[in-house]
Amino acid sequence: MNQNTLCELKSQKAKNRYEQIISVALELFLSNGFENTSLNEIISKSGGSLSTIYKHFGNKEGLFKAIIDRGVSKFSQDINKKICLDSSEDLEYFLHKFSEEYLAVVLTKESFLLKRLIFSESFNKDSQISKIFYESGVKIVNKILVDFFSKPTIKTKFKNQDFELLAFRFCYLLEEPYSMQKIVFGHDIDIDKIDKKQWIDECVDFFLRGALK
Repeated sequence: MNQNTLCELKSQKAKNRYEQIISVALELFLSNGFENTSLNEIISKSGGSLSTIYKHFGNKEGLFKAIIDRGVSKFSQDINKKICLDSSEDLEYFLHKFSEEYLAVVLTKESFLLKRLIFSESFNKDSQISKIFYESGVKIVNKILVDFFSKPTIKTKFKNQDFELLAFRFCYLLEEPYSMQKIVFGHDIDIDKIDKKQWIDECVDFFLRGALK
């Protein structure tokens, strides 16, 4: 076995350990809560050591941020697979494709559990979890919309040039009332492909009617 192969194996092993820690941490955060999950529990289930976590993540909050970063990165990659953001100039088509990927994420059990965790942590004034979720999750996802809305051929179509506000409104429009029904009231969410398509059509139409000149 040559030295290059050995280095590649070590790198892959480190990458696998990194991903394992993130996956286990997410599982424990969602099942036990952030405050009730210790780094020792994460290590016990994922392997590794405290030094590994401190090296890659800094602390438990840094580990949570890595979880959000990974989810946002996957979402961005999935969006780019469906539509080339740099070349597309069709606003309505873009919003439909964005909505499909967005709802594919936010209407999952894992997403609802994560938002329930964020909601509960928001009452703890010392917790940084809500801030991390907003800065590393919500704002980054919204930036995909902001960047598209800001394109020279697109931005002149809007009445309001506050694209961050428009992005937030569109995502909120898509997600509600599903999140509220599930997280706050505990209602089961059952939406099939036909219902989802109809909901996306309605949201895009409603948004564009209000946002465009």
